[in-house]
Amino acid sequence: MIRVIIGYILGLITIIMLMLYLISDTKTLSIIQSIGSIAIVLSATVAIFTYLRTKKEESSKVKLDFCLGMFEKAYEVFTNKNDELIPLNDRMVWLTTARLITTAMKASCEITSTSYKSIYEDYEFYWRTKFYNYLEKHKSDMDKRYYAEKPEDALCTDIEDRQPLAEESLVVIYRFIKWKEGYVDKIRGIGTFTQNEIEGFNIGYTGLSDHITEFRSYSDKGSKYSLERLLL
Repeated sequence: MIRVIIGYILGLITIIMLMLYLISDTKTLSIIQSIGSIAIVLSATVAIFTYLRTKKEESSKVKLDFCLGMFEKAYEVFTNKNDELIPLNDRMVWLTTARLITTAMKASCEITSTSYKSIYEDYEFYWRTKFYNYLEKHKSDMDKRYYAEKPEDALCTDIEDRQPLAEESLVVIYRFIKWKEGYVDKIRGIGTFTQNEIEGFNIGYTGLSDHITEFRSYSDKGSKYSLERLLL
C-alpha cells in the first residue's frame, strides 16, 4: 500500500516537473532541481522498503519450511513411520520427539511475515491434531508400566534396564496435543444448515438429513440448534 502511494506521488512530481520545465526560467529551474532531489529520495525510499519487505518475506518462508520439517520429523520419530503401532516406550524416542517439537515452536517466533505466520498456525494445529489422534488411538495400551517398569526407577535404574521416560519429554508432548490457548477456530461462526439445505440432502444424503433433523429435535429440548454443540 505504501509503495502504491509513493508511486502516485512520484508520478505527480514527474508531471509537475514537466509542466515547470515547459515554462522554464531561472526560478523555475531551481524549483525543478529541488523537486528532482525529493523524487530521488522518494525513489530510494521505495527501493529500500521493497528490499526490506522482500528479505522479511524470504526469511519468514525459510523459517516456516524449517518449522514444518521439524514437526514432520518429530512425528516420524515418534511413530517410527507406522502410526498403527503404539509409540515406542523408549526414553530417547520421547526426548528426541520433544526436542524437535520445541525447536519448531521456538523457531516459529522468528516468522515475522503476517501471511506466513498465519500459515504456520494452521500447520501447527494440523500437527497438534495428528499427534493427539495418534496418542488417543493407543492410550489404552499405555498404562503406568509403559512409562516406567517400576516406581523405584525414578531414583535409579541399572544400565541394562529400560530407562523410564523423562518427565520433561512427557510435559512437552502432552502439552503440545492440548488445544492452544488463544487459537481461533476458523470454522467458528460458520453457522448451521438452513432448512432448504436439509431438505436438499434428502436427495442422495438422506442419512445426513435424518441425523440433523433428529438431532435438532432433541437438542436442549427443542431450543435453537447450535453448531458449538457438535464442536465441543
